[in-house]
Amino acid sequence: MSRQLVLCEDDVEYMLKQAVDHYTASQTVQAERLLRGILAVDPEEWRAWQLLGSVLALEGYTVAASAMYKQCLKIKPDDMYALAALAEMSLAALRTADAGAYVERLVALDPDGRHPAANRVRRILAESIARMQDS
Repeated sequence: MSRQLVLCEDDVEYMLKQAVDHYTASQTVQAERLLRGILAVDPEEWRAWQLLGSVLALEGYTVAASAMYKQCLKIKPDDMYALAALAEMSLAALRTADAGAYVERLVALDPDGRHPAANRVRRILAESIARMQDS
C-alpha cells in the first residue's frame, strides 16, 4: 500500500521561509533540498519554482534556473520576479529576442514603474544602451 505525503499550508510556509533563510545565507544546498521537497509534494507551488530558480542561478546553473522560472510562469504567468530573472538571463546570454519578449511583458504589467523587479530590468537596459552608445 502506498502512502502519499501531504503538506498543510503552514508546513509549506515554514519550509519556504526556511529555504529563503538558507538562500539568503548562501546555503544553497539546504535551500535546494527544501524546495525540491516542497515540489515533490506540491508541484503547483509557484513560489518554490521561483526560489529554486534563484538558488540555481546563484549556483551558476543558468539553464536549469531558466527552466525553474519558466515552470513558475506556467503556474503564475504574471510573476514579475520570474519574468525579470528570465529577462536578465536572456540579456546576459545575448538572446535579445527572448529578452525583448520578457521586457515587453514586464512593462505591460508594470507601466508605471512601481515594481522593483521590473525597475531592475529597466536599469539594466538603460545601462546597456548607454554603454553601446559610448562605444
